[in-house]
Amino acid sequence: MKRIVLLAIGALAFVARPALAQEEDQGEVYNIPSPQQPPPPQQPAQPQTQSQAPPQAEQPSPNPEQPKQGEEDPAKKLRLSLRGGLGYQLAPVHGVPVNGGRLRLGIGAQNDSSAHYAMISFLYGATEEGLRTWDARVGWTGDFFRTGILRLGVDVDMGYLFVRRATVDARMWALGIGGGGH
Repeated sequence: MKRIVLLAIGALAFVARPALAQEEDQGEVYNIPSPQQPPPPQQPAQPQTQSQAPPQAEQPSPNPEQPKQGEEDPAKKLRLSLRGGLGYQLAPVHGVPVNGGRLRLGIGAQNDSSAHYAMISFLYGATEEGLRTWDARVGWTGDFFRTGILRLGVDVDMGYLFVRRATVDARMWALGIGGGGH
């Protein structure tokens, strides 16, 4: 193994040597200023005469927020957005209150005026009689008015609600479809 490494190094040195010799033959000289050289003397400023016009004021640079020709307006460009929520929910199901924690997660796109998200939601809780309850939902959320932290829009979702039975070791379940505003 050592012989192979030594042979490879020798071959590289042999190949690199003619390339160095060619550079020396061309007579290239690189002028690298040394840090000890004094700076070049500055020329004195010439007084301005009336025949010379004052330099033109620089044109202001275009507004960086304005899109260039052929580019999309950044305010209208869609950006990836994530949305999440965790909280407490009290929801009556056929007159029976269900208390629990809700987790909502969403991924979507937004611009400066609207946003659209695909949502998934989970609830885990219990009825007032102590029956375990949970649900899983999928849906869509749209924000149609956005300004600062204020976002107004609508939600549409569907999913299944599961309630553990008290008398039989089984679960009741039901498909639900819903909508709302936020």
